[in-house]
Amino acid sequence: MNMDCAAFLQVVLAALLWRFAQSRGSDLYEAQETEYKTSYDAYSNLKEETHPPHPFHFGYDVLDEHGNKLQRQEQGDQHGNVKGSYGYVDAHGVYRQVDYVADHSGFRAVVQSNEPGVANEDPADVKLTAKSPPAHVLEQQYTKIEHGYSDPKLYLKAASKPVYRETTY
Repeated sequence: MNMDCAAFLQVVLAALLWRFAQSRGSDLYEAQETEYKTSYDAYSNLKEETHPPHPFHFGYDVLDEHGNKLQRQEQGDQHGNVKGSYGYVDAHGVYRQVDYVADHSGFRAVVQSNEPGVANEDPADVKLTAKSPPAHVLEQQYTKIEHGYSDPKLYLKAASKPVYRETTY
């Protein structure tokens, strides 16, 4: 066999192998496409189940080893209305209590707190009642460190009131 004939046979063999590989890949792709289409069609034909709301009630009240108290209560009725509260009181007497309602009129909350930096402002549908923090918390907040190390202190910066702009489409 001369050299030209061997090179020709190698080119033909490579072309046949390439064609065989292409046809096998095409069959595999078509099989995968069919498999996915079948599973997608089966999924898309499922009807979304809807369940009416059921009354519920849960809650917890926890006191940790440091004297911090956490609590939450929530209840819902058969119409989907939800009413609840959550809050905490830390070991220094700083507290936040949130009472809320979510019903056909939307979400509304009443917040009572004596956290430093909280002001009597009512953002959105929230009624916020701020009270003065315990005196020792205020003293600790404004105490300057003269020298050496001391216990970490809580420094709070008052947040600015958000600005809401009406958007037209």
